[in-house]
Amino acid sequence: MGLQRCFDLTGGDVFARAADDVLVAIDKVERALFVLADRIAGVEPAAAPGLRGRWLIFVVCREKAAAGVSGSARRIDGPAVLVGRKGVGKSPVGRRLAAILGTDFIDADEEIERAANRTISGIFETRGEAYVRDGERRVIARLMGEAHGVIATGGGAFGDPETRGIILGQAIAVWLDCDVDTLVERTSRRNDRPLLRTGDPREILAKLKDQRSAAYAEAPIHVLTNNGPHAETAARILEAIDAWL
Repeated sequence: MGLQRCFDLTGGDVFARAADDVLVAIDKVERALFVLADRIAGVEPAAAPGLRGRWLIFVVCREKAAAGVSGSARRIDGPAVLVGRKGVGKSPVGRRLAAILGTDFIDADEEIERAANRTISGIFETRGEAYVRDGERRVIARLMGEAHGVIATGGGAFGDPETRGIILGQAIAVWLDCDVDTLVERTSRRNDRPLLRTGDPREILAKLKDQRSAAYAEAPIHVLTNNGPHAETAARILEAIDAWL
């Protein structure tokens, strides 16, 4: 179908305006990328090279960033284990971190459920927390020996002294943390948090923070998540690990 025919069917003015909007959006993204590349490369705006030069700068910066990630990955000789309260984003952030490092991701809660062939909520209800912590400890000990890259643990795992000792002795523990308001908002989206079913979620989360913060603080890496993008949090974890190693 010819371009004029397309104009006749869609309305020339509408089609043209839509095309203009797309081009403007592309231009804005392109300019933003190049400005970022200039800043990373330390190029003053007035001395910035032309389009081709800017693109080369952007590619070089991207390759340097990739090389930095690769270098950090080589220095990490054990799994990165994410600990922290329920709702801080351990699983989604863990998946992002694993993707950046080019390694695998394991959710310990999912492994517990697979081993027991039951949901954690169901185990809590029928066998109690002590039984859950015992099974959790055994599963995490197994995962430590399986050479996984990134592991996310349940909210109470690191609060158990034996489990905490296993993680600190064989992995890089990363404490993900955020404020109570954010936790309340996030945990309200799901109904599979057994400890939050016993009362007011805000009060329970605040109490758990007081009870577990001392244990979480034993992790050598501490990163706040709050409402930032998961990829940004993963990048900050990597920077913190790199500075700690």
